Amino acid sequence: MIASTFNIRSVRSEEWQALQAIALYTFRITYEHKNPKDDFEAYIEEAFNDVQIQKELTEKNSFFYFLEEGEKIIGYLKLNIESAETEEIEGDTLEIERIYVLPEAQGKGYGKVLIQKAVSVAQIHQKNIVWLGVWDQNPEAIAFYERMGFRIFGTHIFRVGWEDQTDYLMKKIIE
Repeated sequence: MIASTFNIRSVRSEEWQALQAIALYTFRITYEHKNPKDDFEAYIEEAFNDVQIQKELTEKNSFFYFLEEGEKIIGYLKLNIESAETEEIEGDTLEIERIYVLPEAQGKGYGKVLIQKAVSVAQIHQKNIVWLGVWDQNPEAIAFYERMGFRIFGTHIFRVGWEDQTDYLMKKIIE
């Protein structure tokens, strides 16, 4: 059950360390045990270092949001449009690059709320397709996205360190 005191708000550039902390924590807890240590650590260093996080926060076509319950950050969302998207997808698109909720807040409807936020941002930017990549070895996430109306339309390679992994590309048409 979603707490009545939840909030979704834009991440401010001076909050980069809070963003980095939740990004590292949620990525580690989700994937560390499923990947070779050296590959995983190489990816973490590349994707979540101080310079990279600050650079992503200043990208004009990327949007970060914190999900808060009371005063606590319990999740975050990263959206991309146009030049910031990680793949060229046909149509007027918005990418959900990252969507994470702390383990203790999962199963309460917050993922759905973050998807709704992504759809809302897509509509503001006049996009009619929301898409994402999800690891093909993450059946829980795939099932969640399917419940949210996403359908698989392709694959791409997601590199973790020196290991190539396959992501399903999933999209939701906004009407």
